[in-house]
Amino acid sequence: MNPPCHEAVITMSPSPHTERELRLTAAVYARRRGVLEHVRTTGRLPDKIDTGGSQIVMRLLIEERGADITLTPDEQLVYDAIIREGRLPGGSVHLVQDAINKRAGSDKSGGEE
Repeated sequence: MNPPCHEAVITMSPSPHTERELRLTAAVYARRRGVLEHVRTTGRLPDKIDTGGSQIVMRLLIEERGADITLTPDEQLVYDAIIREGRLPGGSVHLVQDAINKRAGSDKSGGEE
């Protein structure tokens, strides 16, 4: 049996993120209870985002849309807040293949496949 083409985990790691990982993180956050409404109301991410169930949300998201997603308007709103604030209060998506590519010194983590 072949492994999934994009294995991913949600971590609290401070390591650098690829653009794909940040887009996936924004999409996961947009599905967490209260996050989107908070961003719409305040223009900021909540101080804390509950991570319970985020692995499932991430897995379903990647199964449905792949790892190189185009953001919906709601997800873009969350993504913009992540970039503006430079923080990830609910952890982040890390794609295993992107981490392997970074370690190998390749430039394949920007979304091209």
